[in-house]
Amino acid sequence: MKIKKLASLLIACAMVVGMAMPAFAFDFEDNPQQNNPQQNDQQQNDQQQNNNQQQNNNASPTRSLNFAGTTQVPTVNVSVSTSAAIVLNPYGLKYGTDDVTDPFISDTVYVTNQSDCAVAISGSFTPSVSGDAKLVDSAAKADTGLNNKLVDKNIYVQVLVGEVASNDTKIEFESDSTLGLTGTPTYRDRIKKATAKTSFKNFKSGAKTGLYALKTASAVNFGDTNDSNTTKLPYVLGAGDETATVLGIRMFGLCEKWVSSPWTANDKVSVAMALSILPTNPD
Repeated sequence: MKIKKLASLLIACAMVVGMAMPAFAFDFEDNPQQNNPQQNDQQQNDQQQNNNQQQNNNASPTRSLNFAGTTQVPTVNVSVSTSAAIVLNPYGLKYGTDDVTDPFISDTVYVTNQSDCAVAISGSFTPSVSGDAKLVDSAAKADTGLNNKLVDKNIYVQVLVGEVASNDTKIEFESDSTLGLTGTPTYRDRIKKATAKTSFKNFKSGAKTGLYALKTASAVNFGDTNDSNTTKLPYVLGAGDETATVLGIRMFGLCEKWVSSPWTANDKVSVAMALSILPTNPD
């Protein structure tokens, strides 16, 4: 009887062991960390590195760059008078503090550049006459009357433009000898001889100069594509932020003395000047 009980016990133990072994083996397969923690940690690290490497391989290598926009704007500082006088003095009366007796009186007007850049200057002159005055196309035609030969109230106007040294440089006639005059010539004599821009002086050496005859009431352009004086280019004043650069403008002319009806205050000539001033590179 005891033998049977012992055999039964052994068989039961064998069954328990037999049933436990597969369960233990299965658990070892699915959860190896329970049996080799160090090896399991290394495998986890390797897997994480593989995952990171795969993410890097799949990532798109892009960058962003922003270009900020700016505009270089010059400081333009150009001054010019808003009005100037033209005085017709056909009878040769004394005028002003200097007792000038010229038949056509004007002074030099200045365009002064103190910008931090060069400026290109162009524009137009538009003459007009009032009363009985008439514009003619040469100085000689405004000086044909005599005491016994009275004529119309003819007026001739021309404009000189060019760079001068400073705001006190006056554009004047060249010397009488240069103009080909002898004796004691008058303003009338000089203006009739001054038919080219080289007949006038005090422009800067090498400066671009122009001579413009205002023959009719039509506008006369200067410094643009219609200007043969400047090779169809504007007048350019260099940057004047330290030393100002100056464009001088002066009008010369003549008016008849011996006229068929007396000159009055209604007989006059005026000139409107329009300017275009643009920053430019002098080169």
